[in-house]
Amino acid sequence: MTRIVFAVLAATLLLGTSTESTALSPQFQSKILGNSLDPETGDPQEIAGFQSSFAAWTIRKGTVQIFPFGKSGDSVLIARVKGLVLDPAGFNPSPDFEARVVCHDDAGSPFLAVTTNAAPLTPGTPGGSPGGDGILVDVIRFPEECFAPIILFGGDSDGPGPPGFFAVSSF
Repeated sequence: MTRIVFAVLAATLLLGTSTESTALSPQFQSKILGNSLDPETGDPQEIAGFQSSFAAWTIRKGTVQIFPFGKSGDSVLIARVKGLVLDPAGFNPSPDFEARVVCHDDAGSPFLAVTTNAAPLTPGTPGGSPGGDGILVDVIRFPEECFAPIILFGGDSDGPGPPGFFAVSSF
């Protein structure tokens, strides 16, 4: 519970900052892109050894930022998505999304470093509202060694939904 309260407070402070002189510099920031499938085989995309979902997704707009938080080495991850939907179906069937931070060690080997709590996504319906809008805010802690982070976004990994990511931070 304390983790959620700190995350909400941090997000309020960070999102409410209006001048650059008082804004914190992000440790990481990137656009978010939908995953794609192999055009020849239709197989899921693979990034750093992690497989995408079995369906392609597009996103109208998405950003992710990570800011330092407190003196304990924690960080706040804030991801905003608009129009994260199945392609070509054009609607969002996932009730939520989470971020999975993949780091690389000093030898260049990727590993799953952090998984956030899930946040809700607006639902969509075939032929109706597309949905796919959401804001994820969570307090995370990077490992001591984390080079070239990649952030994969998927449904709640503890939930019953399909495995794999459906969006990724841009390179």
